[in-house]
Amino acid sequence: MKQTIGRRHSCLPGYLFIFWILALSGRVRACPKTCACYVKTEVHCTFRYLNVIPKQIQVDVERINLGYNSITRLEEADFSGLQKLELLMLHSNEIHTIHENAFSDLSSLQTSAISKHFRNLE
Repeated sequence: MKQTIGRRHSCLPGYLFIFWILALSGRVRACPKTCACYVKTEVHCTFRYLNVIPKQIQVDVERINLGYNSITRLEEADFSGLQKLELLMLHSNEIHTIHENAFSDLSSLQTSAISKHFRNLE
Protein backbone atom coordinates (compact mmCIF):
# COMPACT_ATOMS: atom_id res chain seq x y z
CA MET A 1 0.00 0.00 0.00
CA LYS A 2 2.83 2.41 0.78
CA GLN A 3 4.31 1.97 -2.69
CA THR A 4 1.01 2.95 -4.36
CA ILE A 5 0.71 6.09 -2.24
CA GLY A 6 4.31 7.02 -2.99
CA ARG A 7 3.73 6.65 -6.73
CA ARG A 8 0.67 8.90 -6.69
CA HIS A 9 2.52 11.65 -4.89
CA SER A 10 5.57 11.37 -7.12
CA CYS A 11 3.42 12.52 -10.07
CA LEU A 12 2.19 15.61 -8.25
CA PRO A 13 5.16 17.86 -9.19
CA GLY A 14 4.68 16.89 -12.85
CA TYR A 15 0.97 17.75 -12.74
CA LEU A 16 1.70 21.05 -11.02
CA PHE A 17 4.30 21.91 -13.68
CA ILE A 18 1.85 21.14 -16.51
CA PHE A 19 -0.87 23.20 -14.79
CA TRP A 20 1.57 26.12 -14.37
CA ILE A 21 2.57 25.99 -18.06
CA LEU A 22 -1.06 25.92 -19.19
CA ALA A 23 -1.97 28.81 -16.91
CA LEU A 24 1.00 30.83 -18.11
CA SER A 25 0.25 30.19 -21.78
CA GLY A 26 -3.37 31.31 -21.24
CA ARG A 27 -2.16 34.51 -19.63
CA VAL A 28 0.18 35.27 -22.56
CA ARG A 29 -2.65 34.81 -25.07
CA ALA A 30 -4.97 37.00 -23.02
CA CYS A 31 -2.76 40.08 -23.09
CA PRO A 32 -0.19 41.12 -25.69
CA LYS A 33 3.30 41.21 -24.22
CA THR A 34 3.80 44.91 -24.96
CA CYS A 35 0.46 45.95 -23.41
CA ALA A 36 -1.16 46.04 -19.98
CA CYS A 37 -4.39 44.23 -19.13
CA TYR A 38 -5.61 45.26 -15.71
CA VAL A 39 -8.94 43.52 -16.26
CA LYS A 40 -9.78 40.66 -18.62
CA THR A 41 -11.88 42.78 -21.00
CA GLU A 42 -9.45 45.69 -21.46
CA VAL A 43 -6.17 46.02 -23.35
CA HIS A 44 -4.06 49.16 -22.81
CA CYS A 45 -1.29 49.69 -25.35
CA THR A 46 -0.71 53.46 -25.24
CA PHE A 47 2.81 54.87 -25.66
CA ARG A 48 4.31 51.45 -26.53
CA TYR A 49 6.07 52.38 -29.80
CA LEU A 50 3.91 49.89 -31.71
CA ASN A 51 4.08 49.80 -35.51
CA VAL A 52 1.33 47.18 -35.93
CA ILE A 53 -1.74 45.97 -34.04
CA PRO A 54 -0.71 43.26 -31.53
CA LYS A 55 -1.80 39.75 -32.54
CA GLN A 56 -2.42 38.19 -29.10
CA ILE A 57 -5.64 40.05 -28.23
CA GLN A 58 -8.23 37.71 -26.69
CA VAL A 59 -11.66 37.44 -28.30
CA ASP A 60 -13.55 38.52 -25.15
CA VAL A 61 -11.97 41.97 -25.05
CA GLU A 62 -14.40 44.92 -24.94
CA ARG A 63 -12.01 47.90 -24.84
CA ILE A 64 -8.68 48.48 -26.61
CA ASN A 65 -6.58 51.62 -26.35
CA LEU A 66 -3.81 51.79 -28.97
CA GLY A 67 -3.36 55.55 -28.85
CA TYR A 68 -0.02 57.35 -29.12
CA ASN A 69 1.89 54.74 -31.10
CA SER A 70 3.36 54.60 -34.61
CA ILE A 71 0.76 52.39 -36.26
CA THR A 72 0.56 53.15 -39.99
CA ARG A 73 -1.70 50.41 -41.39
CA LEU A 74 -4.83 48.55 -40.35
CA GLU A 75 -4.85 45.14 -41.99
CA GLU A 76 -7.83 42.90 -42.75
CA ALA A 77 -7.14 40.48 -39.88
CA ASP A 78 -6.04 43.00 -37.22
CA PHE A 79 -9.38 42.94 -35.38
CA SER A 80 -10.79 39.63 -36.63
CA GLY A 81 -12.79 37.68 -34.08
CA LEU A 82 -13.30 40.67 -31.77
CA GLN A 83 -17.11 40.70 -31.94
CA LYS A 84 -17.39 41.90 -28.32
CA LEU A 85 -15.20 44.97 -28.85
CA GLU A 86 -17.15 48.12 -27.89
CA LEU A 87 -14.40 50.77 -27.65
CA LEU A 88 -11.42 51.14 -29.99
CA MET A 89 -8.98 53.99 -29.51
CA LEU A 90 -6.45 54.53 -32.32
CA HIS A 91 -5.87 58.28 -31.89
CA SER A 92 -2.44 59.87 -32.28
CA ASN A 93 -1.03 57.26 -34.64
CA GLU A 94 0.15 57.73 -38.21
CA ILE A 95 -2.45 55.55 -39.91
CA HIS A 96 -2.39 56.06 -43.66
CA THR A 97 -3.82 52.76 -44.93
CA ILE A 98 -6.97 50.95 -43.79
CA HIS A 99 -8.07 47.70 -45.39
CA GLU A 100 -11.74 47.89 -46.35
CA ASN A 101 -12.55 44.86 -44.13
CA ALA A 102 -10.42 45.89 -41.15
CA PHE A 103 -13.50 46.56 -39.01
CA SER A 104 -15.84 43.90 -40.45
CA ASP A 105 -15.91 41.71 -37.29
CA LEU A 106 -16.56 44.61 -34.91
CA SER A 107 -20.32 44.15 -34.63
CA SER A 108 -20.48 45.54 -31.05
CA LEU A 109 -18.31 48.61 -31.69
CA GLN A 110 -19.93 51.71 -30.17
CA THR A 111 -17.06 54.19 -29.90
CA SER A 112 -13.85 54.68 -31.85
CA ALA A 113 -11.24 57.38 -32.15
CA ILE A 114 -8.94 57.35 -35.14
CA SER A 115 -6.51 59.97 -36.38
CA LYS A 116 -7.94 61.61 -39.47
CA HIS A 117 -4.99 61.66 -41.86
CA PHE A 118 -5.75 58.86 -44.29
CA ARG A 119 -4.21 58.41 -47.71
CA ASN A 120 -5.32 54.94 -48.83
CA LEU A 121 -8.20 52.60 -48.31
CA GLU A 122 -7.49 49.09 -49.58
